[in-house]
Amino acid sequence: MKLLKIIMASMTLLIAGTCDAKNTVDTYKFTMTLKVPRIYNNTESLGYRKYNRQKITGFLKITYKDYQKPKFEIVQLVNKTHKINGTNITYTVTVDNNGEHVYPKLNYIGDNKTGVFKKASTIFYFDADPSYNIGADEPDNTLLITLSGSGNSKYKKNYRAQIINTLGGTVAGAIGCGCRAYGHVSPTRVAGPNGPTDMVDDIATVEGTWKAVFYSRDYVYVDYDDLN
Repeated sequence: MKLLKIIMASMTLLIAGTCDAKNTVDTYKFTMTLKVPRIYNNTESLGYRKYNRQKITGFLKITYKDYQKPKFEIVQLVNKTHKINGTNITYTVTVDNNGEHVYPKLNYIGDNKTGVFKKASTIFYFDADPSYNIGADEPDNTLLITLSGSGNSKYKKNYRAQIINTLGGTVAGAIGCGCRAYGHVSPTRVAGPNGPTDMVDDIATVEGTWKAVFYSRDYVYVDYDDLN
């Protein structure tokens, strides 16, 4: 009986330790420089659209947990270039950690012979719902982005770990102007064999670059499954 109590107590501690285990969360200062197909003076559906260079900043968080793939989160995303009524556009970001568009990857590449793996490689996708959106979070109204790139890592003595120090690369995606939600006609037309057709579309492409620079490492309790 005493042995059974010891085994049960050990299992309780093991389960509690598993539930309460802290996750490692690395935070990066995050910046995108994008060519965005911006809408101008279209409140009467008489406006125009042209590419405008915009800077968007925030924080990238990468959460690690034993035996599971790293998961991504982007917070405090703000457009530093584009304002509406004097206020910077902000975004509510949903990162696809479930692989519905592009399966997220964060790997090290290196040399099997030496066992050295220092170069980071990543790709992930996210949906950024802008603060001016009055419609549903759908392609006609949101910023849809795929990021791919690489980076460097180094051993940090204070954390006693090899940590990805920088990431950066290419942005590809699309943005809807939200014109339909506001009842406006978008200054965008579907292409046909002889040029632009009469078919209106809200969506046009986005391209650019991005970078992330290591900011801090924390050990926190995170509901890992809640990171979509």
